[in-house]
Amino acid sequence: MDQPEGLVEHSLVNDWNWLRVMRFTEQITNINKTHFRDLGNGGYTLGGLHQLIDYKSFLDELQLLLPEYYPRAGMYVSSRADSKTFPLHTDPGQYLWVWQIIGETPWEVGNQSFILKENDMLFINPGTPHRAIPNSPRASITFSLEKN
Repeated sequence: MDQPEGLVEHSLVNDWNWLRVMRFTEQITNINKTHFRDLGNGGYTLGGLHQLIDYKSFLDELQLLLPEYYPRAGMYVSSRADSKTFPLHTDPGQYLWVWQIIGETPWEVGNQSFILKENDMLFINPGTPHRAIPNSPRASITFSLEKN
């Protein structure tokens, strides 16, 4: 797949709000507590969303791009401006689409900077250094294609 990092168009409908995020977090952790990862200061991730959320058709479309890759989805939440998140890192073997569902988030991707606003989507190639830099409450859903 040959696509540069940056903002991409999508057709997803953003009907998320904080109440839905909190209810969804509770639902996921009641099903499987290992899907919840506390990052500190109100920051956390939820894994395994690809099994539960209503974005199967979107994930199916992504998988058509690279049929040998496995589609996954997760949620990243910062409930406070000083919430912890991941440092600058790479995800080898993983194509990543970050969908900003609540708030705004500055991002560093390679040598570029972006500010994701609600409903923006950012594409990141495998192995590209990236990090979110939360400065206010925010939530995003990530869709990825990963090597099996």
